[in-house]
Amino acid sequence: MAGQTVELITPEAKIEEVDALLDDYQEKVGLRIDRNLDSVKYLNLSQTDLLRMGPDEVDIAAVALAQYNTYLQKILNKEVARVNWCEAYIKVSIAKSCPNFNAYSYEERRSLAIGDNDWSCKLNKLKIAAQSRVDRLTNISMALSTQIKTLLSLSQSKRARLGKS
Repeated sequence: MAGQTVELITPEAKIEEVDALLDDYQEKVGLRIDRNLDSVKYLNLSQTDLLRMGPDEVDIAAVALAQYNTYLQKILNKEVARVNWCEAYIKVSIAKSCPNFNAYSYEERRSLAIGDNDWSCKLNKLKIAAQSRVDRLTNISMALSTQIKTLLSLSQSKRARLGKS
């Protein structure tokens, strides 16, 4: 077509562009969240470690793990946003062709339409990969929250014992 340029961008490049825009937005609203490497050492404290730690050290471990949990939540949110973005663009890219496929259910027509469209097929692969990461991270954040609460409870009981001595 004369006078028009065709944008040749891959789904991978487009999602990276969207990620960058969302990262910029997050920083603009003051939510710069980086991984605190010091917090990782508290992930696998042994019983011996916990017994040796004083209440203040246990509090520090709880705060460090809370910071790490916030970082994990940021990563999880990013992957959920990728899944949602991919799904939205898959819907748009197959909207016209989906009804043209002869299949029993909408899901079957949808799958056929995705398979027939390179862009949608690539987006679907990105979505599946992101959803796998979401599935993997979802329960870790909840488990870390439990570990943090347990550490805070341990800190309180250590303080109580020290107060009685």
